[in-house]
Amino acid sequence: MNDNALHNRIAEASKTLFSYCMARTPNRWEAEDLCQDILCELVKSSARLRDERAFYAFMWSLAGNVYKQWCRKRAGARTCPLPEDVAEIPAAAADDESDEVLYLLRRELSLLSEKFRRATVLYYLERKSCAEIACSLGVSESMVKYLLFKSRKKLKEGFEMERKLGMLSYAPKSLVPLYNGEGPNRFWNFMQSRLKQNIVSACYNDALTDEQKAMVEGEEASPEYFGLDTGDASKDDPRNQDDIGENELLVVSFGTSYNDSRINDIKSIEDALQEAYPDWSVRRAFTAQIIINHIQARDGEKIDNMTQALDRAVANGVKNLVVQPTHLMHGAEYDEMCATIDEYRDQFESVSIAEPLLGEVGSDATVINADKEVVAKAITAAAVEASGFDSLEAAKEAGAAFVFMGHGTAHVAKVSYSQMSAQMQNLGYENVFIGTVEGEPEETSCESVIEAVKAAGYTNVILRPLMVVAGDHANNDMAGSDDDSWKTMFEAADFTVDCQIAGLGEIADIQALYIAHTQAAIDALNA
Repeated sequence: MNDNALHNRIAEASKTLFSYCMARTPNRWEAEDLCQDILCELVKSSARLRDERAFYAFMWSLAGNVYKQWCRKRAGARTCPLPEDVAEIPAAAADDESDEVLYLLRRELSLLSEKFRRATVLYYLERKSCAEIACSLGVSESMVKYLLFKSRKKLKEGFEMERKLGMLSYAPKSLVPLYNGEGPNRFWNFMQSRLKQNIVSACYNDALTDEQKAMVEGEEASPEYFGLDTGDASKDDPRNQDDIGENELLVVSFGTSYNDSRINDIKSIEDALQEAYPDWSVRRAFTAQIIINHIQARDGEKIDNMTQALDRAVANGVKNLVVQPTHLMHGAEYDEMCATIDEYRDQFESVSIAEPLLGEVGSDATVINADKEVVAKAITAAAVEASGFDSLEAAKEAGAAFVFMGHGTAHVAKVSYSQMSAQMQNLGYENVFIGTVEGEPEETSCESVIEAVKAAGYTNVILRPLMVVAGDHANNDMAGSDDDSWKTMFEAADFTVDCQIAGLGEIADIQALYIAHTQAAIDALNA
């Protein structure tokens, strides 16, 4: 490789190398020093590079060696600085592996939001009590315990990802796409990004072989590895057929690998829409590729993702496209869906996107639209009926409260959960509470909801998902047996708990609301 080519390659790789160094050093200055050491060694050792196609393998091998030397030099150091003026963390053993663990810990701590990170640092590093932390952060002791619990979970997940993905984070694969056929080569352009190449690789390799699936069969097998029976997939309809016609109604869902929920919730919505609009061909798209992969690997059912569904519409000559998302709100998933559709708008004569279930997001918790009232009444009525009480008032007199658990989001649309809570109060549903898995907004965290239910004097709790499908979150985060499930946490707070595993999609009034949203989108095409 000549000098110009070498310098160009190094210039291209410098940002990636710096990111590699930032993930392994306590601050920017040390990352810059380490990166300079690697670049200098790369220039000095370039004469040993025989084949320029092996440049990146050569570079990462060399970077690893330089990093090991750097770790040995720092082996005597007993502290690892953290962001935001945190002074030190516990002493490390003088070996590369322990040092690496400390830097992984520093990295994962830095990825926590400020509230979670401060609570963790104060408790584990500064040895503050929960009472002292509560005073410092201006929250209750119960909230501090919740923050610490969630932080431990997030840190564990981060370490687990590092264990599973390892060098993929700093030595990604390189894929060369092959393309055949007429028309614009959008596949080639798409695959020029190394990140997108590795996403494709990860999705392709996610499917398990028959031998691997056989290893995890049984009652204790995890649903992530296809071991549990979640229902008969043959009762589902992937709605990926051709012969669409000129008018397509594309129903977009996040998706679920729980077969019964997919049939009861998503398919039920799709069937209701097809019955309501016989002149439109209803088709399906999921936005979660990993769920698509799981279903195909386990059940052999092929469901289109957004790109595949839109490509199918174009190939079938669809002229008028209406998209009905089953998403709960105008959140991140909805925004990403709209961005994908925008890339295809010029392929159709007309495109209209319907509202998600809860409709428009108001400016604050007091601005509530009619859609939220419909949903509040529908889910409460369904929960009361399933609980065996004659009415919500009868449940209240028996000391029973209903807690509807949503997903939660850091997106600005999280105010929708506050609006749903306000809507319940406006309807006089005093024994109905709204919570979220993610604790976003803050008052919807499990600990906060437990405090609110306890303060209201209720002793029995009925948990039900505020989600379109009753999938992994409903079965595990809500009704699971782990210490961090809502069922377990409510029981630990001395409540009697009953769980209803049912999604919103199976409720007739919810289906009717989707039908109304679709009608508004169709009307917009003709406006």
